[in-house]
Amino acid sequence: MWRWCSLRFGVRIKAVGLVTVGWSTPSALGVDIPIAKKLIRKMGEEECKIYVPYVPGSSFKGALRSATSRIAEAYGFTSCGFIDPEMINEAHKSGVCDVCRLFGYPSAGVGGCVSVSDLELQGDGWNKAGNQDNKDEA
Repeated sequence: MWRWCSLRFGVRIKAVGLVTVGWSTPSALGVDIPIAKKLIRKMGEEECKIYVPYVPGSSFKGALRSATSRIAEAYGFTSCGFIDPEMINEAHKSGVCDVCRLFGYPSAGVGGCVSVSDLELQGDGWNKAGNQDNKDEA
């Protein structure tokens, strides 16, 4: 029997340096994706476009899956411990592990039980240029 639940929680993002995706040499080639941002249109007296940062749900789900895989055996669950599709399929010849059953795996054809939406900024903490307003720190 399947049971559905929904969890809401907050994530605090702190910049600790230059974050890049795709290249290890951002100064020579330019930054591929410095921070993921979504275009939001606000309607009011004046229409304005705002780019707000967010964490892609797939990135958060991947990190959650990795953390779950590391601690699964300590709680009595099984984990194949692989992320490469060929290695996962090889490990599942004798049966699907609990972590892959929960999060899904490539040859299943469908996703797992866990679904993660994009993590979006709450409140009005970003200005029109997509930069954080530090009004409280002034």
